[in-house]
Amino acid sequence: MKKLLIWESAGALFVMIAGTLLHSLYHNTSYWLFALISPVNESVWEHLKIGIWPVLFFALIEYPFIKPVTKNFLIAKVAQAYAASIATLTIFYSYTFVLGRNLLPLDILTFILAVIIGQYASYLILNANELDEFFDHMASSALYIMIGVIVYITYFPPHYPVFMDTMTGTYGIPAKRRIFENLVFFSKNTLMAILIVLVGYFLMNITAPFRMWSMNRKMDKIISLLEKIAKK
Repeated sequence: MKKLLIWESAGALFVMIAGTLLHSLYHNTSYWLFALISPVNESVWEHLKIGIWPVLFFALIEYPFIKPVTKNFLIAKVAQAYAASIATLTIFYSYTFVLGRNLLPLDILTFILAVIIGQYASYLILNANELDEFFDHMASSALYIMIGVIVYITYFPPHYPVFMDTMTGTYGIPAKRRIFENLVFFSKNTLMAILIVLVGYFLMNITAPFRMWSMNRKMDKIISLLEKIAKK
């Protein structure tokens, strides 16, 4: 489908450019809100943001134009974000395992390849037959969980290598940038509450098809019983 191919190709270019711009956004501004969409340090995890947020931003632009010619939009875009992230981690750790260190040109190439892989995954799903509603629920839940995890780990990263700043050996936002407003707006308890809500929403989504199936079976039994009564 030519229209879809054009939009998805434009999407790949948009993600590459927007991701590059996002890379230094927080570093240059120190504004707490930008910490959610821009890397706050040089850890591998933080750089996943530059491949996730541009996908979601472009999806808002793209959807009205391709809605009439495609299906599975939400599924495709969530799968794209996850595929790009997985590709980034896989390629980065594969080449650094071989070389023993990371190199900037290869880091850039890793980002480009991850964007292409994610965009191709999106294109395949958009071209596929319409998927069951169950997968829409899964995609919606996966999206909320992804955003929740990004928010939480930005401010409270676990002390594992993937979250460690490769330049300084530290974790999370540099201490000099942890200004008072960060603590006010994003306390640990607040973020935990957000995650609990997101997990609850995830469980509601993932069980919705099964609850609907159960309700339909009960309705079938009621209708069958009423039919028997009517015949008598």
